[in-house]
Amino acid sequence: MSFFGYVRCKILPSMLAFVMAVTLILPLSQNEASAYDDYPGYDNWGFVPGQCTSFAAWCVNSRNNVGFSCYYNGVFFGNAGDWGAAARAAGLTVDMNPAVGCVMWQAPNEYGAGAYGHVGWVSAVNGSQVTIEEYNWGYPPESYNQRVIDKSQASGYIHFSYPYNQKISVTGLSMKNDYIDIKTGEKCVVNAQVSPSNATNRTIYYSSNNTAVATVSSSGVVTGVSEGYAKITAKTADGGYWDDMIVNVTRELPDLTVYTGRNNGSSWEKVKGVDLTLFCSNSSSYATRSLTGTGIFADIPEGDHTLMVTKSGYAPRYYSVSVGSANTAVKVSLTQIGDISDDGRINSTDILYSIAFTKQLIRPHGYTEKVADYNNDGQVNTTDTLYIIRAAQ
Repeated sequence: MSFFGYVRCKILPSMLAFVMAVTLILPLSQNEASAYDDYPGYDNWGFVPGQCTSFAAWCVNSRNNVGFSCYYNGVFFGNAGDWGAAARAAGLTVDMNPAVGCVMWQAPNEYGAGAYGHVGWVSAVNGSQVTIEEYNWGYPPESYNQRVIDKSQASGYIHFSYPYNQKISVTGLSMKNDYIDIKTGEKCVVNAQVSPSNATNRTIYYSSNNTAVATVSSSGVVTGVSEGYAKITAKTADGGYWDDMIVNVTRELPDLTVYTGRNNGSSWEKVKGVDLTLFCSNSSSYATRSLTGTGIFADIPEGDHTLMVTKSGYAPRYYSVSVGSANTAVKVSLTQIGDISDDGRINSTDILYSIAFTKQLIRPHGYTEKVADYNNDGQVNTTDTLYIIRAAQ
């Protein structure tokens, strides 16, 4: 036997096995479709979002390319358990022969379905084994699920026209945004859209060229890690179409929370309607931000700043605030003008203090001088004492 005869005898059985394997495999590709959760989370078909009926309606519309809604061919499709009778009334075929693209229907309280019945979309058929995609089956509720059942575990299969006898190829991919800003620790979702919208395989792979700055999950969720820039790329599994976007990550600056109040006897009482002005300064910037009442100054640069607190009838007050890398809270105490003793009321004690200031027996200083200057003329004198006598309780 020649060398070529020997080789031919060895190769032909292998080739025959390969051809037989391909022959066996190819028919299965006619009976399956890509399974993935493409449900948008809203409902435009008259069903309740997150329910099995809404998801099945979405599949029939987006995958079967059939304009289906809760009123179809003049028949109302309500709860899942009603779909079998409704489908027959609408002229659709309902039988026990599953096919890719049909809707598996279970009557109320049958095959594990609840009192309202259940529906799911058939994505693959392998003999008597049927793969279905569904929503609101099991735990957690209103979530995507995929399982395999025996074809007999259905009350029927509702057949819609279906274009999966040929693959719908991807023709492109585009990002909605070219550039986004996020902060460290913040998350955002990449909005990548596959064309056409009813492509058979709409799987997208995401990647980041700088994971030290920003990472991206398999579902397109970007997380800011540290300051800097990163390029996020989306690429289709079908056709390798791609697009990218730039993410600018900035550091999350701390917030300053201000609580304003006054001494009321032995307790601290919250004061509302206070004007707060924060003079923010560091080596590179200087800014003023105002709030009315107790509130939060967001994104404050680190450093030593000045907080001005004013309210009609109260002495204006200035606070030095040191803001670090973490959120900071400041408790501001205001004093009513004339309440020199700061005990929450104007009384004889404050009159005595005012007389002592006027006669220069005691010298007021700092915030006390502002409280004692009742008419706000920059001086503490007899006029202020008369005002305090009049205001005394």
